[in-house]
Amino acid sequence: FRLLTYYAPFLTPLLWVPELLLYTAVGVWIFSSLPKRHVKWFTVFFALTLFGTVVAFFLGNWGVARLVVRQMVQYYALGVIPLTFCTTRRRANTILLLYFFYILYYGIWGLISLQMAPIMDEIDPGIRQIVFWHIHFNNRDNFGPLVVIGLAYSVYLRSATNSRVLRALALVSILLCVVGIITSFGRGTFLAFVVTVAYMWVRARRKFTGALLLVVSVAVL
Repeated sequence: FRLLTYYAPFLTPLLWVPELLLYTAVGVWIFSSLPKRHVKWFTVFFALTLFGTVVAFFLGNWGVARLVVRQMVQYYALGVIPLTFCTTRRRANTILLLYFFYILYYGIWGLISLQMAPIMDEIDPGIRQIVFWHIHFNNRDNFGPLVVIGLAYSVYLRSATNSRVLRALALVSILLCVVGIITSFGRGTFLAFVVTVAYMWVRARRKFTGALLLVVSVAVL
């Protein structure tokens, strides 16, 4: 809805629709008789967030902390609800594909940004707007981590699926994420990339090939 409201501000109330649907799902989840699986670790993570909010309150950053808590509540719900209701492989695959197309969609917008806000020597690339209509992904500090996550996600999805179409789309997503990482020019993005790829290398079976790709990738970035 954010793209719609960017060009048609009178549709701004539509931005509340996804959040209302999420809170409706929370209500269904609370009153559901199904076992609440993996709630413990999500709750521990959420408790750490609340602790950080309390610290931020005493440091005078209550406005930022309140926004972060709101987001963490949503992430908490998005974590525990699917683990309760996605009891079959088919349901889980649907959720995983939704996340994948989300990444692919914003990866395409990252490529479009090179046309709408090209990289030039006389302009600091750090202030370049990437997804210009999005309140978060319009800057490198938020877009960079997204494409790092998208890179790992797409790599594992491509290795897990037998669908030729999905494998091709995953390859496109990998290339878009690599372009997004390079053009974000973010130090945090670079560090996140190195840590993520290092973890993937540790888990990889072909460690020599993985190490070679890691060295080449770091050199390119």
